[in-house]
Amino acid sequence: MSVDNVIILGAGASFDAGIPLLDGFIEKMRYFYWKGKSANGDLSENDINVFKRAIEIMNELDGYHGRAAFDDRNLEDILSILAFNIIGREKYGARKLDQMIEAIVRTIELTCVINHDGKLNSIQYSSPGYYREFWDGLFKKYNKDKVIPTIITLNYDLVFERSLLQALITEKYRTNQFDGVIIKYYYSNMSFSFKQIDQDYHKSTYDGGFERVKGHGLKECKETDLVNPLIIEMLKLHGSVNFPRVLSSTSMGIQSFIKPAEKPFIVPPISNKSLSNKSVSIWRVALDRIQKCKNLYIVGYSLPKTDIYFQFFLKSALGPNNDFNRIFVYNPALFDDNGKSEIKKRYEDCFPEQLRNRIEFYPHYHHEKPGSFQNFVQNLSEENFFF
Repeated sequence: MSVDNVIILGAGASFDAGIPLLDGFIEKMRYFYWKGKSANGDLSENDINVFKRAIEIMNELDGYHGRAAFDDRNLEDILSILAFNIIGREKYGARKLDQMIEAIVRTIELTCVINHDGKLNSIQYSSPGYYREFWDGLFKKYNKDKVIPTIITLNYDLVFERSLLQALITEKYRTNQFDGVIIKYYYSNMSFSFKQIDQDYHKSTYDGGFERVKGHGLKECKETDLVNPLIIEMLKLHGSVNFPRVLSSTSMGIQSFIKPAEKPFIVPPISNKSLSNKSVSIWRVALDRIQKCKNLYIVGYSLPKTDIYFQFFLKSALGPNNDFNRIFVYNPALFDDNGKSEIKKRYEDCFPEQLRNRIEFYPHYHHEKPGSFQNFVQNLSEENFFF
């Protein structure tokens, strides 16, 4: 597959959808347990128990501070220690990691404001709308140039799956150059196919009445049912809440696309060092796409110094790429005095001097929220955005 552009989405890309950043997950878990409620109301007894177990695990790790320095408010630090404890054959180590992952999934679901119930003939818009606009921008580019960027995400959530359905199921009729979409995860054989169909909707008018408008709906289908599909590569390097550890024929339906799996496949940071058979294909495809791309857009990711593995992934991917043009970094911290120099230095230290002048740290920044995901989405609508 020929891909000129690759988009990497970090935690900051999902932040406006309510998902905490890595250093906010633990605080949110503690809040849910102490308050017993979320923005949607009181938590169930099961949810309270999920967070109780997670806090008990974190309290056990608190005893490590006398002999080891780690950030007990950072999710990746905690997952790394739990993963190493399994290697060290700690009793109940695997159970503790599973319980922490369960708390992560519930935190994501309780905070996410982008929702969808899976009905493919029902318009379901959520705010903020620029998650839908992200997909609308990519559809527009595809309709014009017949290309779409590969999306690589470091997040576990389903913000972009749900907003994709919201963008496709709409009262806005479009003459698309595709008759449906295929979403390819490269997680085992897990993929989803939806055929675009014409759909009539009733839209309210200014005088209090309704008018009939023609838009689009979807229906589930086989890949072979589509003649001109739009193939969306969504590479979730660290797993996803909708990736079941054990795949079955029921893992491919609409509910599996927009709902968490009962036991999701989420990769703790240390597990990247020896990729499982389930995730190696995802990383292999991601490596291939960056090795061949011309432009790399990194949105909401600060390249933390602790993420050595991903730094070497980028180096390995870009090293043999002779056609590479530019890296565009979108991060609001670049416009803050405290984060500006640190983030720039981390990116510049990751690449040789001859490539540093190809890193755009302030691309198209004339926006009320410069460097944000919203800023990136606004730029998608610009005619000459992708080279």
